[in-house]
Amino acid sequence: VDAAQERQRLTKQLADIEKQLAGTEAKLANENFVARAAPVAVQREREKLATLREQREKIQALLVKLV
Repeated sequence: VDAAQERQRLTKQLADIEKQLAGTEAKLANENFVARAAPVAVQREREKLATLREQREKIQALLVKLV
């Protein structure tokens, strides 16, 4: 695997995850969403947030190894 291509792929993937994280964090920070949405929906968003954070950490670790 070409390290430059892999770094580029991971950087793009990281940017996508960061974008999703920002949206999910904004949704959970919205008091109207948290207050009015079904508890199941709020819990799903919290789980999504945790998953995205884990993915971000893994990708960041892989990028560090590629340097």
